[in-house]
Amino acid sequence: SSEEVKGKIAEKRIEGSLAFVALKKLNRLDKVRIRDGKEALHKEKLRVDSNRLQLQNLLYEADHLRKEVQRCYLFKSQDEEIELVPVEEFYEKAPETISRPEKTKEDEHARRIARLEWELQQRKELDALCKELHSSKAKVGGEIVSKTERLDSLAPRLKKLLEATRPLQEALDMPIEKGWEIQKTVRLLVQPLYMLYANVTAYGEACDALLSTSVQGDEEEARQIELTGNLECESDDEGGDGAGEQRESNSRGSYNRRKASKQQDPMRQKRRALVKPHPLSVTIVIRSKEGKESLALCFRYFPSAGFVTAKCSLVDFEVAGVAAGDIMSQESILNELFEDDNGEASPNPKTKFQLQEVGLDMDKFMTIMKEKDLGKPYKWAQELCGIEFVDSGEKFLAASDKWQKTIPTIVKAIRTRWEARLRLYQQVHELETGTVDTTINLEHNNPIRISSTLLQWTALSYAEY
Repeated sequence: SSEEVKGKIAEKRIEGSLAFVALKKLNRLDKVRIRDGKEALHKEKLRVDSNRLQLQNLLYEADHLRKEVQRCYLFKSQDEEIELVPVEEFYEKAPETISRPEKTKEDEHARRIARLEWELQQRKELDALCKELHSSKAKVGGEIVSKTERLDSLAPRLKKLLEATRPLQEALDMPIEKGWEIQKTVRLLVQPLYMLYANVTAYGEACDALLSTSVQGDEEEARQIELTGNLECESDDEGGDGAGEQRESNSRGSYNRRKASKQQDPMRQKRRALVKPHPLSVTIVIRSKEGKESLALCFRYFPSAGFVTAKCSLVDFEVAGVAAGDIMSQESILNELFEDDNGEASPNPKTKFQLQEVGLDMDKFMTIMKEKDLGKPYKWAQELCGIEFVDSGEKFLAASDKWQKTIPTIVKAIRTRWEARLRLYQQVHELETGTVDTTINLEHNNPIRISSTLLQWTALSYAEY
């Protein structure tokens, strides 16, 4: 029994040892399985992290691509600013190799590219043409420079040639240079005065040796007007308006204030423009057949008013006596040269509307003209300069048909009036001084018998008469 017990204890000891071995094995297997599980879990975590990172990258890339697509939608290309030819003209003129109608008519993008290609080709052709024209321009410019240099070199030679021919000109009485200088000035005349100068000069050379014409005025100002096409209104103010300003013109400050006020008053400038003549004028001198006395007629043109004025003056003539001097009054010599033409109103129908615009009437306007000594706008002066006005008055039209005024008739009428005034002046002067020649009666060729004596001579005005 003790041996059985010992045998059982030994058997149990063996079983316990085997159990411990099995337990150790199981423990080791458990640790191995746990380690393998951890490794598998770690690998799975790495894969998940990698997939998540890849997902984040893909989301970021998708967002970036979405923004780029939106930017592409909002992008405006510079070709949109190019003005292309119309579509109809493009298909009409562009070759089929560029237009490709079978494709571009359905595809708007392809049509746009084709139109841009056609525009590029046209611009290349135009650029080549532009370069060719620039080269032609440079070539022509070189020719102009060479010809200009040649002409500049000719000027001194021609001047020397003219200086050498001056003795011959004086010997033959052919003032060629003087004629050229006159022609330079004549070219600066406005059309009405140019017609007057040309026609009256031609008439004087052909029919009246006692008639001469000349041009006076500021040539430089006329040349500036011809270049700019504007007439600067720099004349003084009309009568009455400028009296106070003239009294203040001694100080510089008042001058500046007056200048500023003129610039700020357009109506005053319009008034000055109406009485501002062209800087050049034409003077016609009519010499008497019996002496050196001459009558000078100065013609001025007023661009704003659109008419010509005539003013007469005496040349080589001294007025003596009171009553006789009234006969040679420069204000009345040309009055009523033709019927109903005393120069007291503007012959241009538009003048009355211009005067209404600036707040003047015809009497005030003519008073300003008289104060400035600018002459009178006679109707015959307008016809002499080739100026015609349309007037609704039947009387004026009938008078125009009756007058039939031409250059010869007008010049002859002026000469007749001038010589008649000279003879009347001589007779009245003899009566006024008591020096009447009574020795011979021209009608009967007999001495004149004195039957009366002139005691007093008094002149009366037309209104007093």
